[in-house]
Amino acid sequence: RGQRPGRAVVLGTGTGGFAALLAGTLAEWGGEVLSVDRAQGYGVKLALLRAYGNLALLEADILAEPLPGVVEALGAPGSLLYTDDGNKCRELELYAPLMGPRALVGTHDYGTEVDEAWVEPFMAGLGYQQHQHARFEALATEDYWDSLTRWWIRP
Repeated sequence: RGQRPGRAVVLGTGTGGFAALLAGTLAEWGGEVLSVDRAQGYGVKLALLRAYGNLALLEADILAEPLPGVVEALGAPGSLLYTDDGNKCRELELYAPLMGPRALVGTHDYGTEVDEAWVEPFMAGLGYQQHQHARFEALATEDYWDSLTRWWIRP
């Protein structure tokens, strides 16, 4: 909320939980969300599209090359990218460099599916700074896996 992104892209819709959270949050200020996955269940698609008028869903392989619709959304100043499609390093390599100023990037499964020793220098090399890392680290417990997310911001 503090960054108030106008556009957000979720890579990896899954059951739609994070896409729904972002769509509900960004709706407060007129923001839009695009959620992309290789395949999306019919029930998930139907429920999400009925509930959120500011959410678009796209079925595509995001790992082969940057998708034009995703690139367009991420190039806008103040956009948000959330990587959770199973190959976070590749997702970050393809999409984080394409983001505009004031970009916010989050990656799920930090420390399990993406290695801190790789991601921190990579993001710093693109001009991103850690954003609330200590706050999320403090939340980490065996029972609370969502705290494995980490965020970076590009000033």
